[in-house]
Amino acid sequence: MFLELRGDLVTYASSITGCRSHAEDVVQDAFLRFREATRSGTPKSPVSYLYRVVRNLAIDRLRGRQREGEAVAAAALAGHPASQTPEDISLYRDQLRLLTIALAELDERTRRAVVMHRVEGAKLREIGDALGVSTSLAHSLVVSGMEHCRRTLERD
Repeated sequence: MFLELRGDLVTYASSITGCRSHAEDVVQDAFLRFREATRSGTPKSPVSYLYRVVRNLAIDRLRGRQREGEAVAAAALAGHPASQTPEDISLYRDQLRLLTIALAELDERTRRAVVMHRVEGAKLREIGDALGVSTSLAHSLVVSGMEHCRRTLERD
């Protein structure tokens, strides 16, 4: 059954993760979990169960990548490489170059919101006051700006 569904499961996971190689990993993990779960008995609907496992794992993978991308972007914006090895410093410089490009691509208000929040440590309320917008709009600006930075880092 797994071999018959594998291609469809990878396509399904790819639609969630946005990356075929991550989807392949998700489907492999799902198979291992499915195999473990079926040792104690087969679920009533094994196909639905397998799709649900793939969906949950794909969402977990996507959230993890987003958190990782935000952490890298935040560290680079704050001027702190994750570690001090020559390779890490080189990677940090590349990421900083990409983030500089990404920030330049943002409109002035979004760029200012991201810099105020991630570099200067301003609270959303303070950003909203400085930009003359609501706190919720300040939050949206920071989130969209950081998402743009994350996508830029992933493209490279």
